[in-house]
Amino acid sequence: MAGDHNRLSGIARDESGGLHLLRQGWLRGRRPSPDIREQEFTEKTGLVAIPVAATGKAAARRWFLVASLDDPPESIRRRARFVQLCEKARTGKTLAAATTRSHSSPTSTSCSPTSRSSTRCAPKVSPDNAAYLSLIKRGTCFLPYATPDGIAFAPSRFIGYAGNSFARHAANEARDGRLTNGAINTVLGHAPVLEPALENRYQQFCAQLGFSPSQTGTFGVTRKYWLTADMRERLELLAEQEVVEDPTLTATQKEQLIQARIGQGAFRDALLDHWHGRCCVTDCAIRPVLRASHIKPWRASSNSERLDHFNGLLLVANVDALFDRFLISFSDMGEMLVGPDIDRDDLIALGCDSGRRIAVPAGHSSYLEWHRAEFRERGGKG
Repeated sequence: MAGDHNRLSGIARDESGGLHLLRQGWLRGRRPSPDIREQEFTEKTGLVAIPVAATGKAAARRWFLVASLDDPPESIRRRARFVQLCEKARTGKTLAAATTRSHSSPTSTSCSPTSRSSTRCAPKVSPDNAAYLSLIKRGTCFLPYATPDGIAFAPSRFIGYAGNSFARHAANEARDGRLTNGAINTVLGHAPVLEPALENRYQQFCAQLGFSPSQTGTFGVTRKYWLTADMRERLELLAEQEVVEDPTLTATQKEQLIQARIGQGAFRDALLDHWHGRCCVTDCAIRPVLRASHIKPWRASSNSERLDHFNGLLLVANVDALFDRFLISFSDMGEMLVGPDIDRDDLIALGCDSGRRIAVPAGHSSYLEWHRAEFRERGGKG
């Protein structure tokens, strides 16, 4: 915008190269109303000024973020909140304090001028909203975590460095997502995986931030997520909530589906009957320790798959724990497949003989194929 006569606005560029439209906190009056100047503008809109490092007159002005110009046009149009707040400030309507803070994202930016009517943004020690959005947009591997507003996503290339900040991250020329992935794998004890339920939540998370993500992560690589036990349980509960709120299901159908999630009800009864009341791996017949385990997890299954007894194995608790976390799987011939991180002596200590075969009817094949794909995604063979 060099040479633009409108000194109230300017283009900002941060250190990552992203472009942003800024505007001063000053609204021209509409007769007979007077101008709304900076302090009154802040009070009426609730917007937070961006800290500016500048010289000349620009240093004395308060600058506010209007839009990130690297976003798709449709996203920019959807996020016309600045314009809406300005109009409310002009009309004199009471406006509750608002914030430009994105969902679980930092907001501060430091700026310096590049020309008379444009501004250059550079992150200070305080977090930079533009840098945060860039990491979310371009990320390939994420650690999902729960917030009061839902599931948020932390990019591995940022959180994988201890005590990281946006300033330190920008100055780290050796930053490498492959290194951070390895560090996070070591801490959590497992690698990130493909997870459709989390991919859907990631898409929703991006929409809350005001942009549509690319189909894949950086370099065209499919996005992956670290699926912790807490997050797995949260996804199950969210899926259960969808069942409860589904108007097409009767109360009886909802109860059957919810009971199946915890391995109870008609689903458990069907598995006890199919496997003759014995663990299909250990032959244990002690019913209190037998689990009705879904082959394709309940959260990832359709309603019919959630109740299908062919989508289940009857397992003692310790074998169920291994199977549920894709540490073991089974071939269509019923052979046990053991993951790379499992010591066979440990299997024996658990009473789990890896040499045993299970009887696999044809109805189990599609579910076991799904399970093996997840097993291989985690480094398993077979």
